[in-house]
Amino acid sequence: VAQLGFRLLALIDLKVWLFKIAFILADLLICWLLSRRFGYQQAIFYAWNPLIIYSFAGGAHYDSWFILPLVAAWLVFDQKTESLRQTKITEIEETLDSGTVAEGSSFPNSLMSSSDHSLTWWHWIASALLVGISMAVKWMSLPILGFLTWQAFRKVGVKLAIVVLLCGFLPFGITALQFCSSGECPLIPTGSVFVSHGRSAELIPYIVSEYWEPSRWVNWIYAFPLGLTVSWLILRSRNFQQFTEWYFFFLLILSPIIHAWYFTWIIPFAVPSRNLGVRLVSISTFIYFVLQHRMALDNYSWYLTPQERWWLWLPFVLGWFWTHYHNPNVALNQNSD
Repeated sequence: VAQLGFRLLALIDLKVWLFKIAFILADLLICWLLSRRFGYQQAIFYAWNPLIIYSFAGGAHYDSWFILPLVAAWLVFDQKTESLRQTKITEIEETLDSGTVAEGSSFPNSLMSSSDHSLTWWHWIASALLVGISMAVKWMSLPILGFLTWQAFRKVGVKLAIVVLLCGFLPFGITALQFCSSGECPLIPTGSVFVSHGRSAELIPYIVSEYWEPSRWVNWIYAFPLGLTVSWLILRSRNFQQFTEWYFFFLLILSPIIHAWYFTWIIPFAVPSRNLGVRLVSISTFIYFVLQHRMALDNYSWYLTPQERWWLWLPFVLGWFWTHYHNPNVALNQNSD
């Protein structure tokens, strides 16, 4: 999708400002969606975030194209459930006020089960297609499709799960055709140094490499802990927003390849909780750009020092767990709906 977007923009003009406008428009649409759902005051958490402003309006990174369909899928998937849950709460309150509570009735069970059939097939398919568009921009949203598929299977059945899975891969498959030739589709350039063992500002892979030097030269090994983490999150997460927020957190700390603008992925999904770690890393991540300063001075190592690395990561990790410790409503130790 990104390559198709670039091609369409290039047909108009090859001016930098045109590409910037395309990325900024996607960013503004995200702001609009968040303000519609949470109000202007909460949406400021994303809209006036310094990292967001720099990455899209300043640095012209196309990650806003990746985030926009994910935010749209989240609001389609979660908002319908939340709307029906609020309706159920209102009905319960009215019943309590009228004094017609039946003996032995279980309001909590009724409320918890109200979301099981709250989504129509249109909501499932629309969410899957939107996640599929995001996958076609960056494949990192693939586990989110796995979460949707599991939810469809658990709440409705195997038929819907298959439909959700196929709809999710549809945009990815269509846009991938242009990269296929002679029976091969090299969507991920596994032969490049960047993918195979490139490093810059990573956290856990850096810590591991300090005690196990051979791990410094292989990146694929971190797919295993990430896969286990994703599987656990799929089983434990209560909704789209919770899964995505935690998935991006673990992806960022486990990934051996980190750039500053990767942290923009998690910011819209932290709007409901106003996560302290996300707020802090929106500032601390600017330490990353010392690498570009060094490159201008003919130092091409592209690797943060230990002190710089800890200044970048500690605010994020400590603030993250501070928020989830002091706000149990967003913790993962609650049962799924």
